[in-house]
Amino acid sequence: GGRMALTGSEFALAPAALFAALCVGVAACQGAADRAPAELWIGGDLHLGERGDAVTMLGAALQGLPPHGIVNLEGRVVTSAPADRSPDSYNLASQLTGLPALGIQVAGIANDTAATDDQGRQLTESSLRAVQVAPAGGAVPMAIMKVGRVRVAVTAHYLDGPVPDNLAEQLRSAKAAADVLIATFHTDAIPSYTPTRDARVAAGIALEQGAAVVAVSGSQLLGSIERRGSQLVLWGLGNLGVACCSQRRDSMVVRIQVNGQGVVDAWVVPIFAAVGDKPAE
Repeated sequence: GGRMALTGSEFALAPAALFAALCVGVAACQGAADRAPAELWIGGDLHLGERGDAVTMLGAALQGLPPHGIVNLEGRVVTSAPADRSPDSYNLASQLTGLPALGIQVAGIANDTAATDDQGRQLTESSLRAVQVAPAGGAVPMAIMKVGRVRVAVTAHYLDGPVPDNLAEQLRSAKAAADVLIATFHTDAIPSYTPTRDARVAAGIALEQGAAVVAVSGSQLLGSIERRGSQLVLWGLGNLGVACCSQRRDSMVVRIQVNGQGVVDAWVVPIFAAVGDKPAE
């Protein structure tokens, strides 16, 4: 399909079924960095559960995207299905093996279904690293993804209460460690197109600390996209894929070009999320 540039400061998404492709054009700043822009993508909530093949679950929807993806992994990683846990609260370690083939390089693990004990956190992080996916939001809130010559820092924070007092400091440190900062936040609120107060406060802090992209997940609904010069705020990405416990399929993946001065260009790729036995498309 064609590409259409947006000139307004905010774009409210309609259901994914109405779109074929959409471009969010962001003008590069004067004196762009010498390095070629890094091209990556950001998706929403991913829960694999006990499901079989992640490539079968998501491959058709993610085909053609650059091999540098960021998602929010819902649920701790376990080696066998626990009898005392809800099926939407865990992912079998064996289900992670297909993630690199989908281009997923970073998984946020700071959310309402994450492991809260040290052993559970360590297993989740080590299981992701074992399949070459960098965890963000565990023992260390930041992961580094290298895209060509551009180093991208990805942070993940769970907003389950007041915004952390040290959020600005953490984001500032992450920005100093890389060329580009992408700050992600997971909320635990009722499904809504409107971002929570805490999400707005956290996003504002991230933008002040130089984040090129701020991405919010957790509501399972699509939110608006806001452009602020060379910065981009994604207020709701929806589900990327869930093995159970949700029927919400309207979703999107956002494909982004960034360099050391911020967002160069971005495109919305509308998809139907994988839900249960239905693969993403």
